[in-house]
Amino acid sequence: MIFKAHKFDSLPRLAWCASLERGGSEVQLFHGSSVECDERMFSAGAWDGSFQGSALLSSHTVVGSCGQCLDDSVYFIPPSDMYLWLNMIVTETKVLVSNSLAFLLSSAQEELCIEYPDYHFDLLHFRRWGLRKPTCELPTKSGRSVQLVKWENFSFDSQLNFKIHSKPHPAEPQDFQEYFELLSRSVKRTIDNANDHSRQVRYRPKTTISTGYDSTTLSVLAAAAGCREALTFSTQHQDLTKSNDSGLKIGQLLGLQVKEYPRRAYQDLTNLVEAEFSASMPRPGGAPMAVAEPEVEGSILLMGRPGEDFWGLDEIYNLPDLICPDAQNTAGSSYNEFFLRTGTLQFRAAYIGAIHRLALQRISLSKEMMPWRIGGTYDRPICRRIVEEAGVPREMFGQDKQGGSAIMKLTDATLEDFQQFYEQAEIPEWFRSGTRFRGKDLWDGFIHLTHWLSATRKFQPQGKQLYKALIPLTMLSSRKTQRAINWGLRFRGLDWRFLYLFHWGIERIKPRYQLPEEFSRNLKITR
Repeated sequence: MIFKAHKFDSLPRLAWCASLERGGSEVQLFHGSSVECDERMFSAGAWDGSFQGSALLSSHTVVGSCGQCLDDSVYFIPPSDMYLWLNMIVTETKVLVSNSLAFLLSSAQEELCIEYPDYHFDLLHFRRWGLRKPTCELPTKSGRSVQLVKWENFSFDSQLNFKIHSKPHPAEPQDFQEYFELLSRSVKRTIDNANDHSRQVRYRPKTTISTGYDSTTLSVLAAAAGCREALTFSTQHQDLTKSNDSGLKIGQLLGLQVKEYPRRAYQDLTNLVEAEFSASMPRPGGAPMAVAEPEVEGSILLMGRPGEDFWGLDEIYNLPDLICPDAQNTAGSSYNEFFLRTGTLQFRAAYIGAIHRLALQRISLSKEMMPWRIGGTYDRPICRRIVEEAGVPREMFGQDKQGGSAIMKLTDATLEDFQQFYEQAEIPEWFRSGTRFRGKDLWDGFIHLTHWLSATRKFQPQGKQLYKALIPLTMLSSRKTQRAINWGLRFRGLDWRFLYLFHWGIERIKPRYQLPEEFSRNLKITR
């Protein structure tokens, strides 16, 4: 089996869609200008190994996505990142796979189901289950499903038989030094891969930085790997009375050239800036990044999220298989379309070795790490040791939990356009009227209440024990309590219409994925 590539400069630079027909020996690959491809491999990413070598399928750290043809099968490699996934539609005669849901829907001439507002909860459920559920299904207007695959590699043979292949895991670190060497080595090798001399497109390393633990830690690793550029946001997004979250001074200490942006500057942009940030999940939390487009374009960008899941000391993080029962959003997913368009590789290096989360907490609580413990609920000794040993004073970082992104105040242009979309769409009357919560949903409401009670810190230490004991129930709460949660949103004064930002975002960016008729005709999925 081989790839037959079709490059279109009109497509987002790193977007791709692959098509394979039953019994065929060619995988048709439609892609943007930054995707590199030959007959045996394509790359819209980087990994912790040689770009020219055969290490792709054996790499535990993958940034972006790639594919490889071996004998009678084609392998697809998603990123080592729980916020990102690959999308596919499978029929008896054809399979389409893409790193963009909008590209996949446009190619298949499919649409999201307007009668289904709950994609947000499906994606939240998908993230919570971690590696225990690497696949997920989203309904479409035709009744066919889009299947999502995260983290794990997968393949199709010429008869379209689907198989998942677990990504390799690095060896479990036994102490801080082993873990630090794993992080440093993987970051360096991945950045080197992204800048390999044999690439047609190279990616300069860049890092985000703030006064928090996670991005600061990764900035230290990035600087040691040759990164010299950083970007930061100058104000906290939820409560502007809190301390400035700018990492400008820390970056300068690390020898980085730091570009600083006001966090709300994106609201001055005149286009529908939130559309592409809503097209991967219905909360455009990544929208502040829009003003930094000239800085991130063509880079491999290290991002801190979700270090809290692996470096925190709280027992609620002490869970296997990257499961995250208390996750309340998937905001990290919102950058995907923006970065595909700008040709940016998003590198969440906190996932390196994160499969060994239990060992990381043991290391954090070990005697050797006591000098880097500061107490309180915001305490991450692994991060503190890495940053302080790089020369950053203790008082300059990791003092207050700020947070990097959340649902933002939508721009006036977006609100007007979204309102028009909402009024014209055939949205079910039961949703418009807000009558989702009915007596038969009391059981689902109980599950959601159980999740909240078990996860809240107000009931510690009993809450921790309850949290672990009731994980099987709390993991259901994202899907089984859709009506209860929406009712709760209305009760709290939030606008539940914004669940339709996902549908709106997809519709607004689908035109960028239009292919010439002779190609789109062959990609179309027949009913």
